[in-house]
Amino acid sequence: MSGNPTLAPYSPAVIRLLQGIVYEEDQLLWDLIITYQADIKQYLQAVGAGSVH
Repeated sequence: MSGNPTLAPYSPAVIRLLQGIVYEEDQLLWDLIITYQADIKQYLQAVGAGSVH
């Protein structure tokens, strides 16, 4: 293995989404989810996190 993998800028949002609901009041994560919605959806589908709408 070579070095550390680069984390996606939306990684914190994905981690929280896997833990449960993210509310709009959590502005930083909410903004990440809105900005990277398509990327997050694609990632969650790839790892089999169920049906993501």
